[in-house]
Amino acid sequence: MYIYSHLDKSQFEENGEFTSESRRKFREYTDIYFRGLQEMKPAVFAGICSLKGKINEKLQEHRQFAYNSIVALVNSEEYNRIAQYDYELLCFHTATKIYLLERGNTSNLFDYIDDVDGFQEIFQQMIFYFRRIQLRWAKPLQVECLTYARQKNISVYGVAQILLDCRLGGKAQIAMSLSDLYAEQGFYNEALFILAVMAEQSNEENREELEEKKNRLIEEHFV
Repeated sequence: MYIYSHLDKSQFEENGEFTSESRRKFREYTDIYFRGLQEMKPAVFAGICSLKGKINEKLQEHRQFAYNSIVALVNSEEYNRIAQYDYELLCFHTATKIYLLERGNTSNLFDYIDDVDGFQEIFQQMIFYFRRIQLRWAKPLQVECLTYARQKNISVYGVAQILLDCRLGGKAQIAMSLSDLYAEQGFYNEALFILAVMAEQSNEENREELEEKKNRLIEEHFV
């Protein structure tokens, strides 16, 4: 069960200080909060299992109509209410975004995943590889990111969307390194796509650097 904390501890402060009375009120509040969570836990787990069951069943059909019904479910109020308590369901939002980008192609992400938890494993593993790139590990270890993506049938759309949605810093630098990795293997369109997508989502400083790199790539391989 995934627990979000929306609590602002400053509301318990007295004149800007966290006093012994503040601590008492804070403990009292958290006791009530977690008792409430305990009471709702059976209903939350039932909801999580129900949603995963519906999605997994539709994935097994391997039909676009079934896939579109998954998108409708993920965009529903019920899903958004329950998903905040389950990391696998949270990650699956990204899967539907990738599907919508790939829909209409010969194949798409949903053709290659069997269940909700399976996509979460891919999502988490891609973060692991992004961290390698972020920390500038040796090039052969960075290349494994693309090797893994191909093994799992994750297109450049999927790589880009996972990077956008994951909780990592330095995404512009990761995107530029990914672009280099694609280009070194001769996948220039993919290299360009990663830069273009990240440039759209970056702040002004990073956008300028990404645009410069994108323009150099175009001059070298597309003109």
